[in-house]
Amino acid sequence: MARPTWCTPVLSALALSILATLAGCSDDPDEATVRVTVLDSNDAPVPGALLGIEEGGAYQHTPDPAKGNPSWSYGAQAGANGQAQLTLPTGTYGFHSFVAGYYYGTSEVEIDSDPHEVTVKTRLLDGQMVPTVTDFALDPPAVAAGGSVTISVNAAAAAADQPLSEEVIVVIPALSICAAMDPPSAGMPGVAYPDGVYTKTLTAPSEPGSYEVWISVTSEGCVTAPPISMQLQVQ
Repeated sequence: MARPTWCTPVLSALALSILATLAGCSDDPDEATVRVTVLDSNDAPVPGALLGIEEGGAYQHTPDPAKGNPSWSYGAQAGANGQAQLTLPTGTYGFHSFVAGYYYGTSEVEIDSDPHEVTVKTRLLDGQMVPTVTDFALDPPAVAAGGSVTISVNAAAAAADQPLSEEVIVVIPALSICAAMDPPSAGMPGVAYPDGVYTKTLTAPSEPGSYEVWISVTSEGCVTAPPISMQLQVQ
């Protein structure tokens, strides 16, 4: 992704990643309770931001450009205070924020203590056109526990010189998961991904209930379309 300087990953030595007192710690020595705070350029919290988290660090190599990058594994959504909390295995991660009206934000952090606090910085868009997101669908919209559901969305660049990036993702906050979606044809990581229908087939949770499924689409210029959501019914 050709990113403005401000949204390139912050290496762990410089990252705003500090030990903090959180409500509870993980009992597993190989896991950590992580609180992520999304802040704007004035250090004010950004409510409702989606979080996609890459294992291994930010901008991991894409092994197959015809498929979503498998490093995108964990997801969450910030509350009204701009914060989200989840449990992660210790290791290095790329934390990415996606929210309507803001640029895509990124921070690379090594999670090596429990509890751990991470900050992701973003800033308001300043008049840029955003990608188009239509035809969001869940197939089926109601699925048996443990069954398969295919998530699809039609994504298109705002203009020819503002192509899509590979950051077309699905996030299910209640399950703490995120996945990069498969493009309609192979893309070029860091250069451009094609317009068209992106898909991802996931296994439904084993616990019946209603789960909010979010889609986020970002351009190579770090411009994020307003994320959209649907409810998946697990029976």
